[in-house]
Amino acid sequence: MFSRAAFVLVVAVGLVSCTRSPADAEVATLASGDQVKVVEVVKGDEVIVEKDGRRAHLRLLGVHAVEAVIEDPAIAALSRQAPTYLSINALDQTVEVTLDEPIKDPLGRYLGYLSLRGQDLSRALIEQGLALAYTEFPHAREADYLAADAVIRAAPRGLWADPSAEKMIRGLRRVWAESRQARTHQPFSDPLLAPPAP
Repeated sequence: MFSRAAFVLVVAVGLVSCTRSPADAEVATLASGDQVKVVEVVKGDEVIVEKDGRRAHLRLLGVHAVEAVIEDPAIAALSRQAPTYLSINALDQTVEVTLDEPIKDPLGRYLGYLSLRGQDLSRALIEQGLALAYTEFPHAREADYLAADAVIRAAPRGLWADPSAEKMIRGLRRVWAESRQARTHQPFSDPLLAPPAP
């Protein structure tokens, strides 16, 4: 017959085994070239993808989606457009993953690009003015994304069409450039912050 202490131990072990935390859940292992399904849009620059019945968080490289917590109502409204775009165009779709270095960020999210029928989703977000070219960390497609960024600034729409959003963007890019230079000790010239030509 079980003692009271043994009974409590058995119940406790049973409860622990039935309540696995999300951190303990099996996570999909991603590699470049994988075909995965987008099963959730977390925010405008982060999705959850599924591979072989397992899921993983993926942070889209090279873009920064403005958060909805911004107090300015116009910017808050614009911030909802990036996740809406991903929901309409990528949710429940099969996409191809391309990873970069490092493969994961400190939060354990994969870092990569997603291609939908040949279209780079990060670049599409920049081209539509729905997300910013994220310049704090270098990545393989940075030059291409900065070129797309220059085009959308020349014919502004989305975030770039709103003066208060543009001011916020310039401030963010300045902070990112300073952070990048302090971390890498390498000069970085953001075209957005370059002084106008005489």
